[in-house]
Amino acid sequence: IRLWDIDDPALYTVAAELRVDGERVDEHRVRTGFREARFALDGFYLNGRRIKLFGVDRHQFFPFAGGAMPARVQARDVEIMRRELNCNMVRCAHYPQDEAFYDACDELGLLAWEEAAGWGYLGDDAWKALAYRDIGEMIVRDRNHPSIIIWSMANECRTDDSLGVRAMVRLLRRARSLDSTRLVTYVANQAFE
Repeated sequence: IRLWDIDDPALYTVAAELRVDGERVDEHRVRTGFREARFALDGFYLNGRRIKLFGVDRHQFFPFAGGAMPARVQARDVEIMRRELNCNMVRCAHYPQDEAFYDACDELGLLAWEEAAGWGYLGDDAWKALAYRDIGEMIVRDRNHPSIIIWSMANECRTDDSLGVRAMVRLLRRARSLDSTRLVTYVANQAFE
């Protein structure tokens, strides 16, 4: 196989079949790529090669249309970032983006930082239960995208008490249990002493 890379985004279709008495009763196909992505003290490495990350922050909502844009518009945003702005990285701000966006990132070699829904708020137990569920659904939906190199959660919320810290640890453990291959981040909006 060829490794997926920002300069050569090689993709493969993996197929699994369920057969009963020799007859196919179900089939599932998923497109993916194979690569090694890691962060070290001296930078980011993709397939053993140090890469300087250049990127932008993206909100998926469009004027007058919100998030209701077709796949071709999602893909066009990736094309603009990759080919016209010369970016190799995008932070998908505050919520998972449309699957078509990540498909285009895979196809054009744009690295992605995916965030779970949320911004500036760490709520009550019901909210935390939904965050736990949402992080799981996000990772299960998108973990086959080779372009995604970072999972992020509970973005920019205050956790300056022990309950907040325990909630973050629980969410981080949830993410790691579903995908131990990617960096998991949490961004706080307060200083720690």
